[in-house]
Amino acid sequence: MKYLGILIIQAVTSLGKALGLFDRAVSNAVESFREQANRNPDTVLVAQQRLQRFVTRVLVAKLIIGFVVLLGSLTHTNPFTPAGSEGYVYERPRIIGAGGFQGTVAGPGNFGLSFFRNEAINIDIRPQTYTEEFKVLTRDDLEISFNFHAVLSIEPKNVQSIVEAYGGLDWYARFVREPFRSYVRDAIQKHRSTDVKSFMASVSDDVERQLKTYISGSPFKLVGLVAGKVDYPPEVAQAVERKLTSQQLLEEKEIQRQIAAKDAEIEIVRANSRSEAQKIIAATLTPMYLQHQAIEAQLQVSKSSKAATIYIPVANNGIPIVHPTPAPNAVLDDIKTPSPPAQMDQKNTLAVEQSKKTAPSEPISPLVHLFNTTRN
Repeated sequence: MKYLGILIIQAVTSLGKALGLFDRAVSNAVESFREQANRNPDTVLVAQQRLQRFVTRVLVAKLIIGFVVLLGSLTHTNPFTPAGSEGYVYERPRIIGAGGFQGTVAGPGNFGLSFFRNEAINIDIRPQTYTEEFKVLTRDDLEISFNFHAVLSIEPKNVQSIVEAYGGLDWYARFVREPFRSYVRDAIQKHRSTDVKSFMASVSDDVERQLKTYISGSPFKLVGLVAGKVDYPPEVAQAVERKLTSQQLLEEKEIQRQIAAKDAEIEIVRANSRSEAQKIIAATLTPMYLQHQAIEAQLQVSKSSKAATIYIPVANNGIPIVHPTPAPNAVLDDIKTPSPPAQMDQKNTLAVEQSKKTAPSEPISPLVHLFNTTRN
């Protein structure tokens, strides 16, 4: 059939060339008629009749050729398939004939010219995105709105099975849509409305796994699956907002609790350190150490530039006897403004008498005269 179509095209081209020759012949005949009329006026009528007959024959020939070309264009077809598609070519009978599948075309390309009235169903085999919108009740009976996007493609050289077994151009609506929607609904209804966003990735993986299992063995291929935006009802959105606010407040309180716990730990460490220091100090305050410290203090006092005569009652071990003393301010006043010598002697005598009354039962050595200097 293809070769027959080529022959027809060549015949039409030849006829077109012949029409061109007819036009040139008419022009030449008109020029010849004018020359004869100029040379011999008596032959004008004869030449005019001949020219009319010739033009009539040319017009008839043009009409015949035009009819043949029109008939060929109406009775011959040449289906075309664009790039990225595969064409399913079939014959649609005019009056007689069975019709049916004629072949396939990989785009871009033509099936070829033929006498049959062939047509092509072009199936796009490139990846395409199919979007489904949902309104689903979750496990807590709240309706949420969202969408899912499935990217599907078709394996090459399967256009005949797609048209004959999967519905041709409606293959997605006939074969994929409803199972896809069912998988999404079942996966969403397992979760509460407030948890859908956090579990959307696992929902997408579950749906993708089920859809791939469903279309396995078919000419269709799942390239990818993407979950769209989730829209909550107003009451759910407000509840989520309150939950987030409470969660932030709890986190802030937890941080404050941790800070307070750390502060308490620091205070405990400090108290333990003070307790340990006191234990160490108490363990090291032996009689010999106290006697040494007392002597060191006496030596420091003796080196002072202030003039005074100091008598200190001591026990047998040389350590000063400790007895109740006046208030710190009174002692400081006495140190800052010492009394005259007579008053000092009187105070020393009272101190000796008091020490005798409050001293322990062990023997007390005489008062030790440390130093006697002249007051500045």
